[in-house]
Amino acid sequence: MELGEKKTFTLTFPDDAVSKWAGKEGEFEVEVKAIKAEERPELTDEFIAENTDNATVEEFKEALEEGVRAHLESEKEQEFQKKLWEAIKEQATIKYAPATLDNEVERLEAEREDIYKSYGFESTDELLKLQGKSREEYREELRPEAKNRLEEELVLDEVIAKEKLDASDYEVEAYIRGAGLDEKDEKRLIERLKEDVYYQLYIKMLVLRRKAHKLLSAIARGEDVPEPGQHPVEEAPEEPEEDAETEAEDEEASEEVVEEEEVVVEAEEEAASEPEADESDEAEETEEADDASE
Repeated sequence: MELGEKKTFTLTFPDDAVSKWAGKEGEFEVEVKAIKAEERPELTDEFIAENTDNATVEEFKEALEEGVRAHLESEKEQEFQKKLWEAIKEQATIKYAPATLDNEVERLEAEREDIYKSYGFESTDELLKLQGKSREEYREELRPEAKNRLEEELVLDEVIAKEKLDASDYEVEAYIRGAGLDEKDEKRLIERLKEDVYYQLYIKMLVLRRKAHKLLSAIARGEDVPEPGQHPVEEAPEEPEEDAETEAEDEEASEEVVEEEEVVVEAEEEAASEPEADESDEAEETEEADDASE
């Protein structure tokens, strides 16, 4: 097509498209308004320093390589976790009431709604209206993910019980601090930990499930793991204590300060009394001079 040229064509929206036109055919009319070409700037240290967080081209390339390696490691870990849970579920007997799964669907539904609101939607219903879906259809779409999550949590809870895993208050608080929240939200949630026992139990359960997950992964990798009841619990680091020599030096310095203050006070008292003595002497001398003149 050339500049100013118009063209009309039809396309069929995919059946799984997030649109009310999913599976339907649409007619499009387009016009070429402008023709632009991409001009890539020369890759120099100056360009990199101005447009990235790196100072040189070499640093930029190293950062890219590191990013690619991290991405590949992430994909590898995801594949490992997928196979791990497939193997666990094949060997495990997992039972739960249908109502339990319904509750998990509702929990996932509430979590998704919070995400949609962060994108500017007033509610899930607003998004479903755009997608042309009913609430029942939406819940059925969530059911497989809710089922998978519920079964994994039940497995982890059993591991927690069998292995006698525990978590300290320090680990529970560290979970909040490591969540990447802003300072205000972090402070608010830490205060809630201290005031709301149910919230504390909820966060503690998340910490324990994370521990159970790491334990299963370690076992699957063939690593040595502690016996049940022997798993480490991290406590808050103790504040460093001052040694006896440091304490003695501080005490000596304190005594010196006290002595200096006492000397200053005595000097001030002497200075205050000296003028009075001078006036008394002058009076006596004046009296003696008067007597002599008489």
